[in-house]
Amino acid sequence: MRNIRSRMALFFNIRTSAALDHLEDPREVLDYAYGQQQYQLRTVRRGLLEVAAASAAKDAAQDLFWGQLATLWARWAVILGGALLVLSRATTTEQLALGILPVVALLVLNFYLHGRYLLERPANAAFTLLAAALDLLLLGLLFVTWGEGGLWRAIPACC
Repeated sequence: MRNIRSRMALFFNIRTSAALDHLEDPREVLDYAYGQQQYQLRTVRRGLLEVAAASAAKDAAQDLFWGQLATLWARWAVILGGALLVLSRATTTEQLALGILPVVALLVLNFYLHGRYLLERPANAAFTLLAAALDLLLLGLLFVTWGEGGLWRAIPACC
């Protein structure tokens, strides 16, 4: 019984295929196949572009991540240096209180950024750049406004 069914199915497939071959136009089949290949080619190209863009974005995020690590440790060194500078140069409690404020601001900012780093959610590039500018501004203020004439008097004259 099984043999008869398979032979009848084969016969039906052969006759159906022959009838369809007789009815179809080879040029239309080729045009359709060509259109399908063009569509698949566009899909592959789009996929390659997406992979390249994702790879570039991943590389940029990884660069930002490792760059923030270096910046964080450099900022800790700056905070330590600023704290030692304030502690060594302060002659009154008022100077100590005012001088330590920029250091505390840097400390709070660095704790925030370091926490983001440890959670593997680094700050974006704009915020990191803003934090670096704030570092320079606060240390510059500390340098310029310290005591009479600022810390400029501690720099030896070159000429």
